[in-house]
Amino acid sequence: MLVSDLDHLPVTVNLWRHALHPLGATAILLVVATIRLHGDTMVATGTVAEAGEHRILPRHQRSLRDAVGLVAVWSALGTVALTLAAAAAGATPGRALLHGVTLATSAFSTGGFTLTSASAGALHTASVQVLLAVLMIAGATSLVLHRAVWTRRMRHLYRELDVRVVVLSGSLLLVVLLLGLAPARCRGPR
Repeated sequence: MLVSDLDHLPVTVNLWRHALHPLGATAILLVVATIRLHGDTMVATGTVAEAGEHRILPRHQRSLRDAVGLVAVWSALGTVALTLAAAAAGATPGRALLHGVTLATSAFSTGGFTLTSASAGALHTASVQVLLAVLMIAGATSLVLHRAVWTRRMRHLYRELDVRVVVLSGSLLLVVLLLGLAPARCRGPR
């Protein structure tokens, strides 16, 4: 359903709208994990167990636990930072907290939901935009990369396909940006 007037939507409906996005993402993670657990168990009975591997289930349980912890940490940090940024931008304490909670969960789950029709621009501050960009990038980053950074074991990180794709696409985007700016002869301060 498309909501055309977010500015006059009741707070309860807006919170429900925001809660559905991370809940849906969590449900998808659980479904995928369940399918993988069932699939690995099926594979384990025929081939992997014969090879002596018996620790399939704990690996997926650890991944789920890590994913839930990751979402909790980023959401908490984002909520605090965005609440402070919204308060600094002039929002009342209650409204600042509401912005902080909804923007943090929405940005990390890359949903893009906001409380107002003007989006995050309603707060008129660059700090909110920067915090949202950081949360969106963190939300789009794989659990493997987060785990490598958290445990400081980044030696074999380049072997991960998603890391190589992000580095390659980021590099290509930078090249296209620089080629696009070159004809404009953009220079720094004189």
